[in-house]
Amino acid sequence: MESIKAIGLPGPTPGSARSLRASRSLRACETAGESSAPVPYGAPGGQWKGPVGAFSTRYTQTSQWTRPAVSPAPGALSPPMGAAGVALRGRGAGGRGRGRRADFEPFLPSAVAGNAASAPARPNRRTMGALGVRRGLEWLLGLYFLSHVPITLFLDLQALLPRELYPLELRNLMEWYAKEFKDPLLQDPPMWFKSFLFCELVFQLPFFPFAAYAFFKGGCKWIRIPAIIYSVHTMTTLIPILSTFLFEDFSKASGFKAQGPKTFHERLTLLSVYAPYFLIPLMILLFMLWSPHYKYEEKRKKK
Repeated sequence: MESIKAIGLPGPTPGSARSLRASRSLRACETAGESSAPVPYGAPGGQWKGPVGAFSTRYTQTSQWTRPAVSPAPGALSPPMGAAGVALRGRGAGGRGRGRRADFEPFLPSAVAGNAASAPARPNRRTMGALGVRRGLEWLLGLYFLSHVPITLFLDLQALLPRELYPLELRNLMEWYAKEFKDPLLQDPPMWFKSFLFCELVFQLPFFPFAAYAFFKGGCKWIRIPAIIYSVHTMTTLIPILSTFLFEDFSKASGFKAQGPKTFHERLTLLSVYAPYFLIPLMILLFMLWSPHYKYEEKRKKK
């Protein structure tokens, strides 16, 4: 009991179970020839056996919390907890000690490190930046598909559908654009250009609302394959159109009856109108192929 009071631990109540356990443990240590008197913290000759913290205490080479070299007498129980709040495990010649280490393990450095490792990792700045870039690109693509719906319905399809279906204001707008930008494909569309417009009506126009919804919502992996098909098809149709604007001779002797661009500046102006419908599908294709978020991970079948 004096050893407990020497380090300032509250003594057990006489006659209690705690007092009986302390008495038995001390008698077992004395029987084995062990000294159970602890050395207060900071005293010379003490040996460190506890964790760093408020419960720091220096003990002699064998303390009351360490299993003695000789096994204790039968019936000796574990030492009391005391004010230190824990009995640490030790090693003796007789084997591994039996302390109540589990009561203090959450405060040990190893336990703190383990809890930190098991806790969910917080997203760092790099991850948040990549997420912001992906969402910004998805919103840009959503706006592209959303704006494509009225352009296809009210302007492009005038070259394919009967003009009587459209009001006079839309027809005047179409004529103004064709003359202002000198677009020969919309003034007098050839048959191969009408075939492209037919594909735009049948295949692309129904796809635009679904694509706009998927990219505005974000994270819809089912849009990957349809977006790849759309981007490849659109770029394929834009290649002959852009080549015509760059290299075709729009003279009266050519097959184009309408007025086309003559100077290089007029050709570049017309290219600037059609170029986004080639560059944005190219961006969609690269985004769907290289983005780790839209890649499907193949699950290996367990044998």
